[in-house]
Amino acid sequence: MTVFPEPGAQVASFGAMHFSAPSATGEVSARHGVATGGVRFAAARGDRGQTQSLEYDGDTVHGEDLVRLSGPGYRVQGRGVVARADGSTITLRDGVRGTLQADDE
Repeated sequence: MTVFPEPGAQVASFGAMHFSAPSATGEVSARHGVATGGVRFAAARGDRGQTQSLEYDGDTVHGEDLVRLSGPGYRVQGRGVVARADGSTITLRDGVRGTLQADDE
């Protein structure tokens, strides 16, 4: 599935975002779904992510498995994630670690 953020949205700087998983079930009208088997994320800006499974429930996306995220200037991981579906907040939990790289400006 590819998502194209609205101009001015919190996640607009990511550009087009592609999500994939070997298995996904859900109900659009109920705003609920589960993706399993290795969920992957890739954004036009260069951000990447992976985790074993994610659940979408209305306004939030959450998972309890190891999450790895990387992109321009950062690489982080944690055990579990909670994020607002609009991208306004992403919180990694339990044993978060990573690296940040300063801009060379």
